[in-house]
Amino acid sequence: MKYFQKVLFFIIIILFPNFLFSQNKFDVSTIPDELKENAYAVVRYYKLNFEIINTNKIIIEERYAITILNSRGDIFSDLIVFFDKFSRVSDFSGKIYDDKGKQIERLTMSDLYNGSMFSGYNLYDDNKMLYYHPTASSMPYTVEYKYKKVYHGSLFFPHWFPTKYPAYHIAVENATLSIQAESFINLRYKSFMLPEETEFYHNDDKKTNQWNVKNQKAFKQEDYSPPIDELIPSVTLAPTDFQLDNYEGNMETWLNFGKWINLLNKDKDIVPQETVDRLKEMTAGITDTLEITKLVYKYAQEKNRYVSIQVGIGGWQPFSAETVDQKSYGDCKALSNYTKALLKALGIESFYVLVHAGEDAPFLDTDFSTNQFNHAILCVPLNNDTVWLECTNPYAPFGFIGTFTDDRDVLVILEDGGKIQHTKIYTQEENFQHRTADVSILINGCATANVETIYGGIHYSDIMFKLILKEHKQKNWLYENIKIPDYKIENFEMTQDKKDFLPIATIKLKLFVFNYASETNNQIFVPLNIMNQKKHNVIKTSKRKNDIFIRRATSEIDTIIFNIPEFYTINFVPENKNIETVFGQYKTTIKQEENKIIYIRELLINKGRFAPDKYLSFVKFFTKINKFDKEFFIITKNN
Repeated sequence: MKYFQKVLFFIIIILFPNFLFSQNKFDVSTIPDELKENAYAVVRYYKLNFEIINTNKIIIEERYAITILNSRGDIFSDLIVFFDKFSRVSDFSGKIYDDKGKQIERLTMSDLYNGSMFSGYNLYDDNKMLYYHPTASSMPYTVEYKYKKVYHGSLFFPHWFPTKYPAYHIAVENATLSIQAESFINLRYKSFMLPEETEFYHNDDKKTNQWNVKNQKAFKQEDYSPPIDELIPSVTLAPTDFQLDNYEGNMETWLNFGKWINLLNKDKDIVPQETVDRLKEMTAGITDTLEITKLVYKYAQEKNRYVSIQVGIGGWQPFSAETVDQKSYGDCKALSNYTKALLKALGIESFYVLVHAGEDAPFLDTDFSTNQFNHAILCVPLNNDTVWLECTNPYAPFGFIGTFTDDRDVLVILEDGGKIQHTKIYTQEENFQHRTADVSILINGCATANVETIYGGIHYSDIMFKLILKEHKQKNWLYENIKIPDYKIENFEMTQDKKDFLPIATIKLKLFVFNYASETNNQIFVPLNIMNQKKHNVIKTSKRKNDIFIRRATSEIDTIIFNIPEFYTINFVPENKNIETVFGQYKTTIKQEENKIIYIRELLINKGRFAPDKYLSFVKFFTKINKFDKEFFIITKNN
């Protein structure tokens, strides 16, 4: 009988391999408990097969299933596949399963949104996307997708993560990356925090490189961590020789990649003679190169508007300067190239620059030349310094790049190719917020306050676009961002001085603050820090894994003058505080002058990367700041 059962079992496995497993292969209960720890979602399997046919054809086959454990992981169920005139998507299928692994829905291509990637945003756009978001009635649930994507061209190689997405809180049961290519193709790759790949050859002389990851726990997000790309395992792929729209290039070095960009931009920096004559007339009599550059930049800003253009090879190749001159619009590539062309017409040298933009963008891996960029700016080398110009923002002050492209390695496209350089680093002194306030305490505990705050550096960058809002929107923004429990804005003014390189913004406020001070047993308690209490919710833990990463240094100085009501006496004033650490300094100075209290608060935050074992000191530093920011002085009414 046992022999018969064994034979029957093997017959079922051979003839109906899915019979035993198809109905519960995605049962959530089968996920190991250690993979559910800190996880919002779990990748059940992920298979990416990347096949290089030649420099003009690549095939990617992607199959994966991901279980969504809770609402915070819901975003990872989305299917997003981009394509354009150089790529097409086929062989799509999808399934949705409930928590028991039972299939509850089947998807085909007709179920997907198929349209423009930036509808209503781009003027011209070849970039398209397939998109689907499941509407599961309950959680957990699992989605399973598979599709094939064929590229005509070989510039766009994937950056592979076992988690499918470069994100925290995703665990992995099984993930595999396979790369297939003819043995003569020189594929370049760089793995990070992954086991060594396996490599083998096929009978037809094709070579396969493969990475496999099993049972990878979710990475828990920690406060003040470095960019996520530095923390989770990955494989970066890049071609050596590549092609896009009949433009052939080599990416083995940054120099060679820059040569390809020069090829794309060749002969696109010529402006009409009429414009050249206008520029020469505009700058007549000016000999200082910097002053001429300022005038050209202002001219380009006022003349043109930013419009994203993604047609054909438009994701990489700018419209010609002549076209921008005629149309008065362009994307980041076109406007940077146009400004470069205007300067060239006046004999001023400048260089096109590729950058990965964004306030918290990952840093460029300078040791591995590949496509890591999403934006273009301009570099103007002068005798004393290098000027970096953001050419897409019509409101940007000259030479100010802000948090969008500050302090990072970029690829500057010189005449002979690409070269890595570093953009402007704004110092602690330049990244300032200075606030002065004159506060009058009223006998009912309310207060009036005249406040002036000046913002520089990245603090200016944070509010730059608020300065151009209509007055009612500015007022709404102020109400959303002033951290006082109950107050009324009686008057306000927002202005800026767009001085070169280091602009400043000023906000003046007249406030009426309700119940600012509280009374207990005939004593009135008056908070010292009226507008800048720091509530750093840094979670205390002894199991810190990541470095502490502070990307930018900043400085804040508040000077608050409190006017005490007549017939009141100051009974208590806190002691001065001074905390100095490797992370920064916090200092308060409190002085009493007749019927006034003068409170000066200074907070300096240092830029840096600090070892995980310093985290408890880091928490202690901010815990003390939170505590001291809540201090108060006490006044009582004279008998």
